[in-house]
Amino acid sequence: MVKNNSLTVLFVSIITLSGFANALPAQQDILRIQTSDSKRGMDTGFSTLTSWRKGDANLHRVNGLIFVNGFETKNPTIAAEIAHKAANALNADINYDAPTERGALAEFTKDKAEFLISNKEGFDLVHITTRDYANQKIRYDIPNKTFSSAFVNVAIDLVYSAEVEFIEGFSSSINKKMAGGFVSVTIDDEPIIEIKTDGKSPEQLE
Repeated sequence: MVKNNSLTVLFVSIITLSGFANALPAQQDILRIQTSDSKRGMDTGFSTLTSWRKGDANLHRVNGLIFVNGFETKNPTIAAEIAHKAANALNADINYDAPTERGALAEFTKDKAEFLISNKEGFDLVHITTRDYANQKIRYDIPNKTFSSAFVNVAIDLVYSAEVEFIEGFSSSINKKMAGGFVSVTIDDEPIIEIKTDGKSPEQLE
């Protein structure tokens, strides 16, 4: 019997925008996401779930998922490529899901490790949720505003994940604790919140 396990923490960041019921001008709701190189050697992923609506109409929700080549692979995915791929994947899903109500738009600038998600005229962004499997150092900001002045709420979830190569009689014997490292979070000009992960379970980290 062979058990080959790797414990990781998946970061889920949930951004709740103003979500006003009245129709907004274009780029009234906007979020900038700054990416970085993957901190994991293997191939992983990164996704951006975005929801929007027009007035009180039904909510549209799409998930742009991309694969990220780790730093130990032959062609690692660099930070600017992650941003480029993430924006393209999100736009493709928006066009597919709501061809007549494309109320959200992702934009990127070539060779920059960032992309913007914004509303189109007459639509409101509601939620943006990112799921990072690559242990990136990700930054979020709203151009020319702070989160508090833009009435934006932020939530961060830590989710346990296990990679198992071969399973035989696999059960609760797995030690669900982190081997080391830390988590740091800063919001606006507030002091840095740093949490050491060594020996802690996902529940303790939460």
